[in-house]
Amino acid sequence: GSAISGVIAATQALRGALGVVGGAFGAVYGEGVRFQASLEAVEISIRSLVANNLLTARSALEVPDAFRIAAQISAQQLERLRVDALSTAATFEELASAYQEGLGAGMAAGFSPDQVRELTVAVGQFARALGMPGYQLPQEIRAILSGQIDRNARVGMSLF
Repeated sequence: GSAISGVIAATQALRGALGVVGGAFGAVYGEGVRFQASLEAVEISIRSLVANNLLTARSALEVPDAFRIAAQISAQQLERLRVDALSTAATFEELASAYQEGLGAGMAAGFSPDQVRELTVAVGQFARALGMPGYQLPQEIRAILSGQIDRNARVGMSLF
């Protein structure tokens, strides 16, 4: 009787532990899927912005060529942002979101994708020094690159 009760109790404890582990694994897996989807959306957006700029500047004459070149540029820039994120207080997601936001205005103003990325990282570092949360980086980059600096653009106000 008591041996069977002990086995039943141990089995129930194991079942509970496996449920906790399974729940934790599910949460981690779900976060990974969410991050990957977010990254893909950012990459598609960056690719589209670069392709549009290449076509507008006549650096590429055909849409397929523009998207092929833009795919290479966007992958390269996102990889560089991953490396940049390791040396800043901003996360990769924050930097990628800010870069995505500023790329169109930056390229329209004549900046290269590299220059926009470098500015994004510098603004991210400055914003963190001011104690700003990372979710405000896109607004800051957009304000600086578009020249529309108002009271909501704390980094822009500090610089100009």
